Order: sequence, then C-alpha cells, then structure tokens
Amino acid sequence: MDISRRRAVQLFAIGVGVGAAAWAGVGAQAAPAVPVARKSPPDTAKERLERPTVYLFASTLYDGTSLPELTSLEELWSNSRYLEVASCQVKYVGPRPQVLTAEENAAVDAAIAAGANGSREQVCLAIVTAATRLDQRTVETGIRRVGAPIVQGVLVLAPQAPQAAIMRRWIDAGAPA
Repeated sequence: MDISRRRAVQLFAIGVGVGAAAWAGVGAQAAPAVPVARKSPPDTAKERLERPTVYLFASTLYDGTSLPELTSLEELWSNSRYLEVASCQVKYVGPRPQVLTAEENAAVDAAIAAGANGSREQVCLAIVTAATRLDQRTVETGIRRVGAPIVQGVLVLAPQAPQAAIMRRWIDAGAPA
C-alpha cells in the first residue's frame, strides 16, 4: 500500500489533532455551547460627539502647567494627571438661555434648600466647579470656602466624584467652620 507523502502528512496532522483533543478532554466535561452576550464598552468618542459641550474645564496642575481644556466632569476625573490638579475653572459654553438638565435641577434644588443664593444658573456653575477638584493640600479649607449648600448640591449631582467621600464626611460632621 503506497500513500503519497501529502496524504501521509494530512493523516499525521489529523492524528495529532485528535490526540491533542483527546488529551485536553481527559477528566474534563464539555460544556454546552451557550452564546454569551458581551456588553461592549461605550465608545466615549462617539458619546462625546452625541453630547453637546456645555462646560469647559481649565485645570492648573501643582507644577503650574495646564491640562488641555476638557468638556465633562468624567473626562476630568479620568484624566491620568487628575491627582496633580491644584485648581479648575469652569465656564458654561452651551446654548443660551441655559436650560438645566434634570440632574442639574435636582442638585440646584438641594443647594437652594440648604441656603444657596444666586440664580439657578450661578448655583449650578458653582456646584459643577466644586465637583471638579479642590486642592488636596487644603481640601478642608476649600470645602468650607465653597460652603455647605454647594457641597449638598455636589453630592446630589456627582455622588461618585473623587472627593465626594470627604465632602460627605464634612456634611455628616455638621459642616464645621
């Protein structure tokens, strides 16, 4: 029985494959094939294009340099140099007249109920600014300067803010002066 070299290689490859599969299956039970739904991560660039820019964040770092202007709190918080931010100025650049989102309205309502003064737009801008980053070296002083009403608004607007836990402890302690 003569077989061609090509056929011999094919049979060898099949034998190796079957042997490897049998070896891998020793002591293991095959799981039924079940399709797994995977949630793909959000395309932040796409989301950013869909979400109009309403705020610009200009951040100064401890070394005196600046970050490029950012357009959302989330973008600022996730920046690799966020922990180096000493101060952040926020400017409203959205359509006029400003129409607050439902989340912004809830935060402004909480701040006004706690005693905040000013127009709803001014209070909202103060809340967004306080949610950015207070200088970590003087965070307690920064929180006192911002005041309890604005901190209450931050905790409604951005309870996941990096400094929210510090703000919550300050409020829970009775907002000491």
